[in-house]
Amino acid sequence: MHPIRYLPKSSSTIKSKSTSNVKSLSTSVAKSKSHQSFDSTETFATTLLTDNAAFSTLPRQIDLRRWMAPIVSQDLMNTCAASAFASACEYLIKRRTGSYVQLSRLFIHFNAQVIDQRTHTVEDAGATRKNVIVGMRKFGVCKEEYWPYDRRLLNKKPSPDAYEAARRFSIVSLRLPFQINAMRTYLANKIPVVIAAKIKYEINGEVNANGGYLPIPDADDEEISYLGSHAVLLVGYDDDSEYFIARNSWGRDWGYYGYCFLPYQYLLDERLVNYPDYAYAITHVVARMDFLPPMRSLGVTSYPVDGQRRRARNRARSKSRATHAVSKYK
Repeated sequence: MHPIRYLPKSSSTIKSKSTSNVKSLSTSVAKSKSHQSFDSTETFATTLLTDNAAFSTLPRQIDLRRWMAPIVSQDLMNTCAASAFASACEYLIKRRTGSYVQLSRLFIHFNAQVIDQRTHTVEDAGATRKNVIVGMRKFGVCKEEYWPYDRRLLNKKPSPDAYEAARRFSIVSLRLPFQINAMRTYLANKIPVVIAAKIKYEINGEVNANGGYLPIPDADDEEISYLGSHAVLLVGYDDDSEYFIARNSWGRDWGYYGYCFLPYQYLLDERLVNYPDYAYAITHVVARMDFLPPMRSLGVTSYPVDGQRRRARNRARSKSRATHAVSKYK
């Protein structure tokens, strides 16, 4: 294993303006001691998650909302993934330091789109969660003041000052299977989870009337079939009612003060989620290192509703094979 080494705290290439403005973010990251004690990727990975034997003892309810930053609105920009991951980072900083630091969503969004579209002349077509993580690991994160959330800055390359400030930081991310128990495990370890699901903006009235509970749509609805996936941040769960608490980026007036209660069953229908895509989590915001641990994957024992999903998937595959066999010999 290669040891993790840290870059010097100061650099002659950093402009004075950048140095002064990143001070608060640097202080927040420095206060988070959890990333400073690992000497290898192996010891790093083994300290993050609950042991397999303890999965059955996970709490029945988890709610991380008290440590979350204020709800944001992405307005008419396709920044749901950037907003979800920025919120995850802001949570980690606040949880471990007590300080709220607002990160630039447009900085994260632009870099993810460059990776997605393989050009610096990007269009606002959204970005995959995987490439949002790749961009954050490669380019870092910076405070909102460096590249504000202004529609006039959408699809424009952030300023040199923004990149200079962001390069001092990176993230440690993990990938988990799209399983109820995997998401519960991360949340029980106080780590929010980013997922993507098909959620109609127009159902706001219905969500509000239901007290924040998200209704499960008809997956055969033509409008649903053409709907793109929307990234949200899971910040809690309730096993008794079988729902996740999801943080959205459609403003405080949407759902239950910007949140909604997402049924476990919603995530079992492959037509409503990005299956077989993964869910993702950020575990640490760190000072940039010479060597970063690779993205880790988590294997967990299944939760009862995960078995329902697996059986439904197998039935669909069997039906598809049978249909193909019949048509082949017609």
